[in-house]
Amino acid sequence: MASLTRAAIAPEQAVSAWMDAFNARHLDGLLAPLHPDIELHPPRLNGRAGAYHGHDGVREWFAQLDPGGLEQQIDLSAVEVAADGRVLAAGTLCLADQTAIAPFGAIHRLEDGLIIDARHYFSDQTMLQRLGIFP
Repeated sequence: MASLTRAAIAPEQAVSAWMDAFNARHLDGLLAPLHPDIELHPPRLNGRAGAYHGHDGVREWFAQLDPGGLEQQIDLSAVEVAADGRVLAAGTLCLADQTAIAPFGAIHRLEDGLIIDARHYFSDQTMLQRLGIFP
């Protein structure tokens, strides 16, 4: 079976793969759908905030995950593509034991089939729409 090119992968598949790799704590899988020039804006968690640039920045962010053994997971309820091509991933941030701790929403912009910009929020889809962050 021939492998798919990045351009042939649907945007929502790229974002879902990213989220699956996050939940599995699989660094190579996390980097695979990301553009080399990715700009990642994760939600402020454990006092850390800011942007991470490129694969090296994502590696730095990844190394800081789960301090104190509090492994976070994203339970997705929706992955949608807007008319402008941005992809929303919405759901709930949970601890590994599935205790829900916050709503989660993320907006992704892709280039050449890869995620080049990811902005994550502790907010649900409705609020992101009300704020004009996602249509």
